[in-house]
Amino acid sequence: MGRLVTLSAANAWRLWWLLATVQFGLVVGLAGVPRTNAVTLLGAYGAAVVLWGALYRLAPIAGIARNTWLAMGLLNRLPFLFLTAPLLSEDWMRYAWDGWLLSEGQTPFAHPPSAHSIEGLSETARALLAGMNSANYRAIYPPVAQYIFALLHFGQPSPEAWLLRWRLVIFGAEALALSQFARGRVPLLLLATWALHPFVIHEGIVSGHADILAIALLALVLSKVPRSIPAAATAFALAIATKVFPVLVLPAWLRTLQPQARRGAFLIGTAWLLALGIPFLLTGVGGAFESMGLFAHTFEFNASLYFLVRGIGTWLIGYNPIATIGPLLLMVGLAAALVIGLREQPGDWRARGALAIGALLLCATTIHPWYLLYPLMLGLAAGQRWPWVWATLSWLSYLHYGPSAIPPVLRLIIEYGITLTVLTLDLRRPQP
Repeated sequence: MGRLVTLSAANAWRLWWLLATVQFGLVVGLAGVPRTNAVTLLGAYGAAVVLWGALYRLAPIAGIARNTWLAMGLLNRLPFLFLTAPLLSEDWMRYAWDGWLLSEGQTPFAHPPSAHSIEGLSETARALLAGMNSANYRAIYPPVAQYIFALLHFGQPSPEAWLLRWRLVIFGAEALALSQFARGRVPLLLLATWALHPFVIHEGIVSGHADILAIALLALVLSKVPRSIPAAATAFALAIATKVFPVLVLPAWLRTLQPQARRGAFLIGTAWLLALGIPFLLTGVGGAFESMGLFAHTFEFNASLYFLVRGIGTWLIGYNPIATIGPLLLMVGLAAALVIGLREQPGDWRARGALAIGALLLCATTIHPWYLLYPLMLGLAAGQRWPWVWATLSWLSYLHYGPSAIPPVLRLIIEYGITLTVLTLDLRRPQP
């Protein structure tokens, strides 16, 4: 009997490594599929997700240790350092543009890129301006992100060289996050998802979204609480100063602290934010708020509640009422996020933080897949399953860019119907 068990474990180990190799090939191949080829993109992605599920189920039988997941996660990211520009997102060009402006002594919040005269630009800046998809609105990224964007321009690199440097930064952030998730008290599902799930790899190292940096800092918060509140507060402030989303988690975290610790954490975080933000505050950041407003009353993509309300509003008044209902839903989402963060249940602040961000996203007019990295990390840390489902299904939104095998309405019903079902089941489970 023992021999059979040993043989079964040995076979499981061999199968795990075989499937890991195949999945790695699929994930690498995905990086070469443009979003306009949506059917191929989603087919390969779906196969990679299925293989990830097999790897996760086989791991306990095969005796795959946490350090193996960590090592595989890092090894699977190495090839992407040297790939050409990402095909699913051009956000990195905007990052590089903002950094170029700052390195030239200019603020990225004053004017949109399209307002700059082409004659006064360097060769790198011209290439970035020609390639970015957001040239008509001002910068929206907070101070820490802007400082990193600018530092990577030392030596006046080409766009390709800047992208390599940026991916090295992303790789370092991913390594930091994975090292925190590899600890024994973190759910294995979180580590396995961050290590090999194609959603995380492609929205991180491949597309190079700055949210990965904020996630790494939130991972530090998870590891520092409650051992060092000042260190956790510092990491939280740096996360907020990298991307704004973590501020929605702040009420849930502060509520868990004792009054004296809460005051100390608040003061430390505020001091960091002021110190990092003062150089930009002195030169003006009004353009950032103007650009962020566009997300509420102009842009619409992969939304849920908004599309329902828009359909009703269009039927009643005969035109798209986004200018009115977009900001209104944004206020509803922010209020819901605050209420959820200050509630007692769920008892885990990470679960409340994930729900707070989820509430805002349900009310948003635009939901890009990488926005879901935050609830994915926080929710899995708290043992919730709905963020994993939503993040995995969010890639259906890439069908928007090419001939769709699934009608848009059906795609949204699948994405949000399944997600809300799993969310309901999660909320009905006994909470610790």
